[in-house]
Amino acid sequence: MNASSTGERVSLDRVRERRNALRVTLQTLEDANAAPAGTRWRERMAAALDHAAVMLAAHITETEGPEGFFEELVRHEPRVHQHVDVLREEHVELQRELARLIERCTTSSCGAAEMRDDVTELMAVLHHHRQAGADLLYEAYEVDVASGD
Repeated sequence: MNASSTGERVSLDRVRERRNALRVTLQTLEDANAAPAGTRWRERMAAALDHAAVMLAAHITETEGPEGFFEELVRHEPRVHQHVDVLREEHVELQRELARLIERCTTSSCGAAEMRDDVTELMAVLHHHRQAGADLLYEAYEVDVASGD
């Protein structure tokens, strides 16, 4: 189904905004992760992780909430429901991992090297999730939302 032919098509501008917000969040995590491991490193990392958790919660609300992106998408293209289910499962895992990293960063004496490795893995999973969302949208609507990235 082509996005221009749908009566109630996905708001592509809103999807692009969400993708951009996640890209900015990833950049914030990268900046914190690459900062020198001085006295403020842990503070900066904790703030970046908190920001990522807030952005992820907003993303989940917009995609999974009533009349959210996933509901609209499956209503228009029921064949993508399994892909949507995978993304929903990823949301749970991403929230769990962010909570674990925030807890560790703010309450333990975990070293910067170990924390950096874990944050790098989180960023890779977030990148994958972002790409999977673009693939889903393309599969359902044949629209390339990444063209502006």
